[in-house]
Order: sequence, then C-alpha cells, then structure tokens
Amino acid sequence: MSAALTRGLAISAIITFLLLAGSSARQDTLTTDEDPHIGAGISYVTQRDMRLNPEHPPLMKDLAALPLVFIKDLNVPTNNKSWTEDLNGQWDFGREFIFYSDNNADLVVAVARIFPILITALLAWFVFRWTYERGGSGAGLLAITLFVFCPVILAHGHLVTTDIPAAFGAFVATYFLIKFLEKPGGRAILFAGIAFGVAELFKFSNFLLIPYFGALAFGWLILKTVNGGRSELRRLPVNFLTYVGGTILIGILGYLLVYVVYIWHVLNYPPERQMSDAKTLLSSFGSPFLADMVVAMTQIPIFRPIAQYLLGLFMVLQRAVGGNTAFFMGEVSATAWKSYFPIVYFFKVPLPLHIFTLIAAWAGIRHFGHIVLASKRPAELTRSFFQFAQKYFFVFASLFYIAMYWASSILSNLNIGVRHLMPVFPFTIMLASLGVAAWVKKIAPGHIAPLAQILNEFQTSPKAAIKLIVIVPLIAWYITNAVIAWPHYLSWYNEASLVRGGGHNIAADSNLDWGQDLKNLVAFTEKYNIDKIHVDYFGWAPPQYYLKEKYVPWTSDMGNPHGWLAVSATYKQESCAKPAKGFNRDTTKYCWLEAYRPQAIIGGSIFVYNLE
Repeated sequence: MSAALTRGLAISAIITFLLLAGSSARQDTLTTDEDPHIGAGISYVTQRDMRLNPEHPPLMKDLAALPLVFIKDLNVPTNNKSWTEDLNGQWDFGREFIFYSDNNADLVVAVARIFPILITALLAWFVFRWTYERGGSGAGLLAITLFVFCPVILAHGHLVTTDIPAAFGAFVATYFLIKFLEKPGGRAILFAGIAFGVAELFKFSNFLLIPYFGALAFGWLILKTVNGGRSELRRLPVNFLTYVGGTILIGILGYLLVYVVYIWHVLNYPPERQMSDAKTLLSSFGSPFLADMVVAMTQIPIFRPIAQYLLGLFMVLQRAVGGNTAFFMGEVSATAWKSYFPIVYFFKVPLPLHIFTLIAAWAGIRHFGHIVLASKRPAELTRSFFQFAQKYFFVFASLFYIAMYWASSILSNLNIGVRHLMPVFPFTIMLASLGVAAWVKKIAPGHIAPLAQILNEFQTSPKAAIKLIVIVPLIAWYITNAVIAWPHYLSWYNEASLVRGGGHNIAADSNLDWGQDLKNLVAFTEKYNIDKIHVDYFGWAPPQYYLKEKYVPWTSDMGNPHGWLAVSATYKQESCAKPAKGFNRDTTKYCWLEAYRPQAIIGGSIFVYNLE
C-alpha cells in the first residue's frame, strides 16, 4: 500500500470521527465541567483577566472561546456578582453567560466545542503518524481506527474540558522529545519546546512531564554511552550537554511560552484583586511558605504571570489531596478506592482493545524472550538488552509514561472518571497496534512494512491467515460498538458491565452521567405529552431553561412525589448505596425507587418514573 493511500485512509478515519463526534456534540446538553470552562474562556479572551478557573491552565479555554467572539451581539456578564464580587465565581459566571445573558445557549455550547473536536482529531493524526513511522501502514491504520472509534474518546473528545488536551500535550510532547533525542538539532529543540509548552498550558497534570523528560534524557544518555563503547564514553561530556542540556533547554523554551501566554491573562487582572484571590484560595495549602511566596509575587509586575500559574498548580495539588464524593460498585465515599481506576478502565474501554493489548504484551514478551534465549552468556544478554532498549527506546518511554501516570492516578484521592486516565490512551493504542502488527507478521515493533507485503504473506502462510481471521472480527466488533453507542458515548460501558446489571451500577459521574441528557429528557416529555415532571438533575444547565413550565424542582430529601419523576443516575446511585467506612451521610434516600420500574432511562443517564 502506498504512503499516499495510507494517509488517505487515515484522513478518512478522521473525517468519520468528526462526523460522529460533531453529531454527538449537537445532541449533548452542556456537561458539568464545561460550564466554568466556557465562561472562563470568554472572560480570558475579552477581558484579559484570569480571576475565574485558575486551577486549570488557560489554553483549552482560550481556544474554545475564540470562535465565540464572532457570534453577533454576544453578551459577557462582567457586571454580574459572580465576576465583580465572588471568589472564583466560575460556576455561576459560566451559567450566567450561557443561559441568562440573552445569548443562544445551544449555539454558544456548539461553537465552543469546535476546537475541542479539532484538537482530538489532530491527536488522532499524531497517533497514526507515530505508529506509522514505527510500524508501517498496517499498524498505523489499526492505531487510528482504535483511536477514532473508541467510545471514551468520542465521549470526551467533543467537550470543552481539559482531559483530551492533556492527552494531546503528553503524547505530542513525548513524540517530539524522542525525535530530538534520536536526532538532536536546533529545529528539534524548537518543536519539542513548543510542544512541551503547549502541554503545560493544557493541564497541570502534565507537570509530570518534567521528571518524565528528565528520566528519558538520562536514560537515552546511558544507553548511548553503554552501546557506543569507548568512543561514546570519551564523548560523554559532549553528549551530556547535547541530550540533558538540550532537554533542559526544551523545558526552558516551553515555560517561556507558558509565561508569555499567562502575561495576556493577567494584563487587566487588578494586582490587589489577584493578591486577595491568591491569599484566600491558598489559605489551606499545605506549605504556608509557598503560599506566601505566590501571594508576594502577585505584587511584583514581572512575576505576576508566574504567580498565577503557581496558584493554579497549587490549587490542583490541594484538590488531589482533598478528594471528592463518588459512587463506585455499590458504595459511596469521599475518599478514593485504590481499585477504582483499574476497574473503571476495564469496564469503560472496549473489550477488543483489552484483547489487542494482551496480544501486544505477548508479542513483546515473546520477542524479548528470543533475545534472552539467543544470548549464551550473561554479558552477552546485558549487551543485547541495552541494544534492544536503545533500538526500541520509544516503546520503553511509552511504557514508562503509562506506568507513571497509572501510579499517580491510583495514588490520587480523586475518583471522578476514567477521563482522568485519558493521557494513557494514545500511548496504549499505539503500543497495542504495534504489538498486534508484530504478532501477525512475526516482526519486531519498528519494522516498517507495506500493508500489501503483509497481505501477500497471508496467501502463503496459514498461521498469518488464522491470525488475520482473529483480528478482523475484533476490529469489526470495535467499530460496531462506536456505531451502536452513538450518540450516547458518555454513558457507554462495554459488554462486561452486564455482569453488574449495567454501567450505572459500576460508577456514575463523568463515567455515565454528566448532565448531557437534559435536552433528550425534553424530547421525552414532548413525545409522551407530559405537562409536569419532577426533576433531580445532576448538571449545571438549568432544567427550567429547557423544560420551562414543565419543570418541578426535586431532591432526594423531599420524599416521594406524585406523577412523573426524572432522577439523574449520579444522584440516584449515591442515594441508594452502602456508605464506605468513614462516610457518615445518609445514602438511602432514593432506595424507595427500587420498588418501581423506570419508564425509560434517557441516554443511559436519567431515570424516568411514572409514580401516578
């Protein structure tokens, strides 16, 4: 298969993603975290003031808001209390801007989602490109297929949040860093520096790239020195400056970009207001010294952008320690479960991807096993291992990132969704695709082979044909999942979730119910001519904006209503579950609903009952 045809098929896959994600975006109501991001973004672009949502870097919000400025007669409510008086009044400001300022709410949300969709599509291209460069057309096309048809990526790839951008930043920055390590040069440093800066501007979790990049630079230096023999040992000082010094320069360039972007975001932020906000927001931070340092920096003009960046970083550290209330596997807790992310990842990721991952792991282990068996002496094995590690450095780098990010997620005290694992998805998909290609053709990752050559071998190799018979149905199953799940990607769980009676019995919140089905609830009331409906809604879109006079506010504290009742899955599950150890809130207020059969489950996230 020619390179042009391979790229053409990859572009076709991206176009398919744009259609699926774009149409799903039109169906979904504003989700919970989009409210503050859209509101903060329009305030950054129009006011150059970052008093809202400082706990996330600004780049995704800026990009989402840029198209909004072209909406005619757009009103930004900077006279509202949430802007003038409240401390970080991001939630109220976002809702005021979208729903209560004479703006077209659905148009604002739809336009704000343009750049998130484009960023996800660009990430899909990089996943294809890196996999194609290392494994050929077959691996590259498998990778982009696994990426664009993944329901989790389709769910979050059209939302104004920082999860997909975080994955974009980590993956693309790593791609360019490894390009630099393999072929140092000024251009490579520039691209890697820009990519690193973009990553840091997308999400604070990408702060992990600093130790990660340092480990990669030293790891590459060690491998190059050991494998190069005496000549490379003599060049060690030069190589140290080249690889370690170059990586440091990449970091400096990246943070220069961060600094420049943050300058814009404090230009009209009054210094006294910035100081007051920082002082209050960091009042409970673990290190009073660091908190006081940030507060002091707000009063020094050249340091104000740095102070705003550090404020956000420290706020994230505070929240990661603080935890949140969540439902998981029949329990409710305000602290994290160590099993949360592994179990949620298993149930939220398509089963074919799990199978591909196992195949790739087997292919990698088997290939390394051949190296071990071929080595007759320990010294020879050591030398072969170091050569193997340098040749497939990008594989070890990817595995290291996956392990590092998984460890930080499991140790975190935040359990609110598989979306927080999003940065591992592109790395996992790339490695799985390379491993499957290696297994099918019995080659090592990194060997570029035309797809036509692989297909020709199937005609003469029964084993390869059998493997193809295994792979093709798995791909078809994978794609079918995405088609059937449309447009309700956010609430999708894989087939294994049926053992728990459905995904709502595993985990809620952004895994299932993020307020996305409010407009679909409206359509349900119209279809069945419902005049009044009691609604306990988990989300920040105001139900009365869509339901109008049909809406009757309801909560679990109000008992049993008469008539129609709609309850978001998150509230329903949290109010009929077992309290985890140390959780003292009543978790039985909706258990009476167990005696009723829901009339419908809207989009998988809103349970509707007729209690007449």
